[in-house]
Amino acid sequence: MLNIIKLLRHVFAIAIIAVVFIGCKDTDEPKDNPGLPVLTGTVVITGNVQVGQTLTAVPQLNGTGDISYLWRSETADVGENSPNYIPQNSDIDKTITVTVTRSGMSGSITSDPTAKVVDLAAPTPGLAFTLINNGTAYSVSKGTATASYVVIPATYEGLPVVEIADSGFSSYENLTSVVIS
Repeated sequence: MLNIIKLLRHVFAIAIIAVVFIGCKDTDEPKDNPGLPVLTGTVVITGNVQVGQTLTAVPQLNGTGDISYLWRSETADVGENSPNYIPQNSDIDKTITVTVTRSGMSGSITSDPTAKVVDLAAPTPGLAFTLINNGTAYSVSKGTATASYVVIPATYEGLPVVEIADSGFSSYENLTSVVIS
């Protein structure tokens, strides 16, 4: 009887070990691509968020292999397999992201969204600021605007716009970005 109890204890211990071993998962191995390491790192977008200006994906990724790019304008795919994207008129007032993948790795890394794309050729809606002429150049002075962005021209009436006054945009409640040409 004592031998049966010892035998049952060994069988019970083996059963517990088997259950624990079977229930273990390697957290570094993704479910969708077993055997591939998970892609880690970051990717940022550099450049001006303007129609016709080039945006560039700058990845800092771990691992080796070929990198693939997928550009998105909010919810629509707009460009593939290039580290660069040029915003189009259809991107105006939308944010841009890029997702990168790397061969031999599982998963992907997506950039933070950019500011909204603006069109420098179009007048800024609701814009009202004053340009003060000092004889050789202009400076932006206080005004009011209802737009979320302001575009400051590089020149005005043949003179350069060279500065923004200390309180140039202090009363703009909705302002999220200032574009300086």
